[in-house]
Amino acid sequence: MLHLQRSLFAIAPFVMLAAGCNVFFKEADSDAPRVDTAPRTDAPDSNARINLPFVNVENTNIVGADSGISPEGLELTLVGYQQPYQIYQTTRATRAAEFSVPQVLSINSPQNDIEPAITADQRLLIFASDRKDNGYELFQATRATARDAFANLMALNRTFADFKGFDASPDGLKVFYVDDGFLQTLTRPTIMDNFVLGPKFRLSDPSVRYPTVSFDGQELVYSANN
Repeated sequence: MLHLQRSLFAIAPFVMLAAGCNVFFKEADSDAPRVDTAPRTDAPDSNARINLPFVNVENTNIVGADSGISPEGLELTLVGYQQPYQIYQTTRATRAAEFSVPQVLSINSPQNDIEPAITADQRLLIFASDRKDNGYELFQATRATARDAFANLMALNRTFADFKGFDASPDGLKVFYVDDGFLQTLTRPTIMDNFVLGPKFRLSDPSVRYPTVSFDGQELVYSANN
């Protein structure tokens, strides 16, 4: 979520979403595996969904960037503002409670570690790092339970020469990133496998940066023009 041009989204004192819009994906013409585009009876009305406003903004009183929150809302991962960028973690006992003071994770390196994406079971964290001095590369760390420290660091087989952010699916088996006007997917059969190229989708806005994809894969929130 940075090279030296970085779009930092403050969590507090202002809670802010990426200043963009929601778009739906149109599959691109490519040699990548194609996905079933037949209409689904349970699919939401696209116009209604795009026009649905975000509500209930919550001030966390936590200052940072690249935030990701666990499904039950009790654990927040974020990146600090000072370089080298580091990933922090903060928790709270209930949704009504205040978050604790953020603590830096032990998986950080002396280089920049950014864009934490935590899975739905809270046991896998995927992030980007330039610790190898060859551009931003994806790494992952795992833990036995949601209350343990992340460990078992593993480098994934994806390096970005022009890093514009990424997102991971709730099960950790897909990664989404922006590549030359497309939303590219990476897929894998298990969380211990390396990623391979999956389908890519043409984006209507060429300035898309820092994508966040909804859990059902049908909606994209992003930052435009950095």
